[in-house]
Amino acid sequence: MHMGAGILSGAQFVSRKHCRWGDLNGADLGGGILGTILGTTIMMPLMGVINTAAFLFILKMLSGVIGRKWRD
Repeated sequence: MHMGAGILSGAQFVSRKHCRWGDLNGADLGGGILGTILGTTIMMPLMGVINTAAFLFILKMLSGVIGRKWRD
């Protein structure tokens, strides 16, 4: 299961041909840090686990739609 998650998350670096690797990696790390801080200290206590998961799912779907329109 961990290997599958690693392959799927690493595919984003291979599929971006017009970005420098360092910029993309820095944005990925920064987003991970921000998500960890916001998720554990603000969102989980205020919204609960299920509402936080639902919010993050919707946010991820919206980012995919926006990213697809921006890329094309």
